Amino acid sequence: DFDAKDDRGRTLLFYAVQRRQLSIAQFLLQHGASPDITESDWERPLLYDAGSPFEDCDYLSPSEMRRIGGQTPLFFAAGDGNDSMTRLLLDHGANPDYQREFGERPILWA
Repeated sequence: DFDAKDDRGRTLLFYAVQRRQLSIAQFLLQHGASPDITESDWERPLLYDAGSPFEDCDYLSPSEMRRIGGQTPLFFAAGDGNDSMTRLLLDHGANPDYQREFGERPILWA
């Protein structure tokens, strides 16, 4: 099952896109992988974004956490500036109008 998710809610296609493996992404899409499966929402400490060494702290309040996730592979391709991967995903039906919780779209990552 090419759309099976790992513990972060990512599929094989997510990792192919993230690692710029165009031929693997193409294979997965040609064999039925969905370009629109979203990764799971998860949170990480705001300190992580600032490069803090305390990213694994267990005692942070909700206000100190940033919700991330909910992206599709198109977010990664567009954000990476990978035109070939972005085109491949769009050609295989990726939804460029998908919005995350706060209205964020893949085009904003480009």
